[in-house]
Amino acid sequence: PPSCIDRLHNLIIFVVTYSPAMAELMDAVATMLPEDEVETIQATQAEMLKRMQALNQRLGEVNEAADARVASTMAEMDRYTHLLNRAKDDLHSIFKRIRVLHKQLGTQYPEAFQRARAEVSAERAEAAEQS
Repeated sequence: PPSCIDRLHNLIIFVVTYSPAMAELMDAVATMLPEDEVETIQATQAEMLKRMQALNQRLGEVNEAADARVASTMAEMDRYTHLLNRAKDDLHSIFKRIRVLHKQLGTQYPEAFQRARAEVSAERAEAAEQS
């Protein structure tokens, strides 16, 4: 003989596919299952509902904490991005001025400039050999 669960499953399939009224399903379930089984199912559902609500509350708190952390991190990242962009602009300006000075010194003092470049190249080569 089919168990109560099998009969309930078959009834649900029947009701969902053929019956237009949900009340019929409830009446059929009420007559199929003993009262103590219905109470056990209801108690289990109530306990699971409490657990799910508690879990949902905890997840909501975690979500709020994560949102706050993301907001503060984004503000911090914006500040760092602004700082890096300013540093990039400053470096661009500095190197542009260095190029202008190089060109001016090379034009005004070509011999001294060539000697200085040779000395710097020698020092770099020596430092590279020591590394």
